[in-house]
Amino acid sequence: MKTMIFGILAMTLISSAALADTGRVVLEMKTSGGMMAPNRSNTFITYVLENGDVMQSVRSPIGHHPDEFKATLSRDVMDKLLNLAEKAKAGKLVDADPEAPRCMDAPGTSYKIFKKDGRAVTFKTRDFCHDFFLQNDSLDAYMLSNVLEGLRSLSNL
Repeated sequence: MKTMIFGILAMTLISSAALADTGRVVLEMKTSGGMMAPNRSNTFITYVLENGDVMQSVRSPIGHHPDEFKATLSRDVMDKLLNLAEKAKAGKLVDADPEAPRCMDAPGTSYKIFKKDGRAVTFKTRDFCHDFFLQNDSLDAYMLSNVLEGLRSLSNL
């Protein structure tokens, strides 16, 4: 796992348009809502394609902005992510801190990994200021969510 994290940190950031052969989505982080009705807020999507391209998209109630190419992950990192995707098993999401206070008007975020057959496995959600993680041994949901959050942060540089 440390190799994957270091591989991501070593990725090359490029600010050009995405290449034509992009492949399927492997990882996705989608954030929407917060301080307004969900049908009035923007949705921010960071996703990783099978070929390693990291993309970012903004969808608003009045239209869809073009997806932006942000970076390319190494083949080694992508092989690990694709392997994790195939091993991922859907399951119950469990609140990481059920006793913590809840909040209102905070954005909601979902984190998904996609299998070859297109099935999505939601491995984390963040709602009402609470993190809900997939609780099975098929993947490290905490580590994967950190990868996506790091990619979104790097994409905003």
